[in-house]
Amino acid sequence: EQYLVSLYWVTATLTVNGLVGPVTPQNLVEVFFTILLLLLNLTVVRAVLGEVSSMIMSADKEIVNARERLELVDSFVLGNELPRDLQTEIRDHFQTVDNGDALDQSE
Repeated sequence: EQYLVSLYWVTATLTVNGLVGPVTPQNLVEVFFTILLLLLNLTVVRAVLGEVSSMIMSADKEIVNARERLELVDSFVLGNELPRDLQTEIRDHFQTVDNGDALDQSE
């Protein structure tokens, strides 16, 4: 019984930042049920946070990849000593493609 209550205390402390509150389980069945709910809550919250973090990180990767592509275009344009107006047109084209506005440019 003490082990189950101890497990309840640890689970409650880890999942709700130590704020157990005035409502506590009164018998072993309630303690066990509360532990299961707290662990389920912890799992769901962590899964949602993980997905949000993943979405943010993938957006950052796309930005980094777009910048790397533009750096490659710049090095190509400068390395081949193209005329200034052609350099500008090539850079503008790749910036437009990276921004997803490729259809607007064809008009």
